[in-house]
Amino acid sequence: MISKKGIVFSLITILMLSPLILLSLTYSQSLRGYGRQMGSLTRAQEGFYFLESMHSDLERAGEIIGKRAIISATSTVTNTGKGVDNSSQRLGELFIYGTINGNQSAQMINSTIDNWLNGIKAAASRKSFNVNFSTTGIGVDIFDPFTVRYNVSYSIAIADQRGTFTLRANITKTSYVSIEGLEDPLFPLTTAGRGFSIFERTNYTNFTRIAAQGSGGNSWGSGKVVVMKSDDILTYPNKSSMILVTDRINSSTNSTASLFAGVITQQLSAALSNPYIVNTTAMSFLPNNTQIALDGSGGKAWDITNLYDAWEGQKYSITNGPSIFDRLEGKFTNTYSGKGLETTLRKDSLSASGVPITQSKTSVDYIYLGNQTLDGQRVRGMPDEFRIDAQNQGFYNVQSLVY
Repeated sequence: MISKKGIVFSLITILMLSPLILLSLTYSQSLRGYGRQMGSLTRAQEGFYFLESMHSDLERAGEIIGKRAIISATSTVTNTGKGVDNSSQRLGELFIYGTINGNQSAQMINSTIDNWLNGIKAAASRKSFNVNFSTTGIGVDIFDPFTVRYNVSYSIAIADQRGTFTLRANITKTSYVSIEGLEDPLFPLTTAGRGFSIFERTNYTNFTRIAAQGSGGNSWGSGKVVVMKSDDILTYPNKSSMILVTDRINSSTNSTASLFAGVITQQLSAALSNPYIVNTTAMSFLPNNTQIALDGSGGKAWDITNLYDAWEGQKYSITNGPSIFDRLEGKFTNTYSGKGLETTLRKDSLSASGVPITQSKTSVDYIYLGNQTLDGQRVRGMPDEFRIDAQNQGFYNVQSLVY
C-alpha cells in the first residue's frame, strides 16, 4: 500500500523540477540558434577575407596584365608597321578583352582580366562561394615618363552557396606599370622592324663636367683614365687609347708619356708632344676608367663618362621628346607635357641590323628616326658617329666640346 505521504513528496519534487526541465529545454534550443548564428557569422567572415584577398590580387593582376598589354601593343606596331590610333584606348581594350581594334592579340591569350576571374571563380567554388565580377570602367594614362597607370573600376559580389550571406563591393584599383625593360616601339616602327631599343632610365643630370684644370698645351686628346706612377708607364699596353694620370713627367719619361692619348700630370719638367695639363692633385681625385676629353690648349679635362655611358647603353632621359604613348602612335613630337623621353641612338647597331644610316644626322633618337633632316656636330671624346644638333647641345652640356 502506497502511503499518502509519499505521494505528496513526489508531487512536490515534480513541481520543483519542472522549471529546471523547462529551462534546460529552452537553453538547448537557444544554443542551437546561437550556433547557427555563429556559423553564419563565421561564413560571412570567410567571405569577407576572400573578398579582401581579391582586392590584393587585383593589384598584382593589374600590373601583370597591364604590362602584357603594352608588350602586345608594341608587337602590333612592329608587325603592322603602323602606330596605334589611340594608345590609352587600345591599352584599355587589351587589358579587358585581349583584343586591339577588335582583333585578338596573341600575347593576351589567357592573360586578360577575364582569365584571371576564371581562376578566382574556381578558387571560390572550392570554398562553396559564388562570385560575380564585372569591369565597369577603365582609364589608362601616363603617370610619369617611365610609368603607365591603369585605373580600373570593378563590381564584385560574393555569396555563400547555401544562401547564408551576400557581400557586394564597387571598387577602383590603380596599377602602376613600369616601361623599363620593355621595347621602344618607335625603333621597329621606323626601321621596318629591324631597329631595336629597350627603355632603360638614366638619372644623369650632368652629362659632362670639368674634372680638372691647369696649365697645358697641344690641343685635344681623349680616352679612359689610367692612374699610375711615371716609373711604371714604360710597359703599359694600349697607350694611344688612354689618358695617363701620373705623378711627374721628366726627361726620362716624357717620350713614353707622349705615346698616350693625353697626359694629366702633377709635375712637368720636360716637354710633351701630346695634349696635356698640369694639376698638382690629379692623382687623388681622377679614378681609373673615367672617360676624359682633354683640352690641352684650354687647360681643361672634361669628364664625359655619363655622356658616353648614356650613348653606349642607349639609355633614356626625361625630356620634351615623344612619350611612350606618342611612340606607340608613331609620333615624333610630345603631346604629353612633362612625360617625354629621348635617347641618343647607336648608329652602329642600326647598321649592323641592316638599317641604312646617315652619319651626319643628330643622334637624338626621335629626330634621327623622324622626317627631319637635322645634322649634328661631333663631340670631343665621343665616337665619330655621335652627333648632337644645336638645339640639344645645351641639354647634354656639350657646347664647349662640339666641333
